Amino acid sequence: MKNITAFVFFFLLLNTGVALAKENDVIMMEITGKVTDGYSDEELTGVEVRIKGTDIVTYTDFDGNFTFSAVPSGNYTIEFRFITYTREEIIQDDADHRLFLDVEMTASH
Repeated sequence: MKNITAFVFFFLLLNTGVALAKENDVIMMEITGKVTDGYSDEELTGVEVRIKGTDIVTYTDFDGNFTFSAVPSGNYTIEFRFITYTREEIIQDDADHRLFLDVEMTASH
């Protein structure tokens, strides 16, 4: 019985390792940027930056900068939301897997 239990444990451990290795083979990309007001060129602090259709979200810092450091490579729509501002950017991964977005937002009336 001990041999069967050890075999089952080893088999489950091996399958978990294979699944983790497949996840690690995914090419990741980095998305960074700066968000400013389109009229005044002031950096916007606290803008919600979301990868549409996912739970991946961050906020701009005091200088208007944001970073998504490890996003699976692909094409995405990035949403930017702030009081009276809304904007979307459609992006796709490039060869070096690092994207910088310079976003100017204008107030919607």
